[in-house]
Amino acid sequence: MLYGEAGSLLKYFQDKVVENPSFQYAIQMDCEEQIANIFWADAKMIVDYAHFGDVITFDTTFGTNKEYRPFGMFVGFNQFRETIVFGAALMYDETFESFKWLFNAFLSTHNQKEPQTIFIYPNIAMGKAVVEVFNSAWHGLCTWHISQNAVKHFEFSE
Repeated sequence: MLYGEAGSLLKYFQDKVVENPSFQYAIQMDCEEQIANIFWADAKMIVDYAHFGDVITFDTTFGTNKEYRPFGMFVGFNQFRETIVFGAALMYDETFESFKWLFNAFLSTHNQKEPQTIFIYPNIAMGKAVVEVFNSAWHGLCTWHISQNAVKHFEFSE
């Protein structure tokens, strides 16, 4: 049985489905029947992905909640170069198994339509899951994250 915040979140998702049957979510439970990973997409996200989902970015560096769980978003651009969201996730951890489950949940929600290109930040487990799940997509690393890592790890002399 779910208690506390997890139970409230599950109730919220169930209520959203009643309000709009196009709202979709997936929950992965752990071996103790506790929520491990959650993915969701509302009707607008699903329609937007059908139109603009050829190139996406997935990132879990947006922030964390008070339990330090990764929050991830699948994003892209519309015809006006505005950022649009194709799905969101609250994850237990950043393991290959969690990413693989999440990417499969994303594809399931979006009628198994793979993007043509997916950009991610440098993360070995995520990269391995991208190769396995999005096997027909071209995958690249986000240049912003690469430049941020370069600044952190290299000293530049004047």
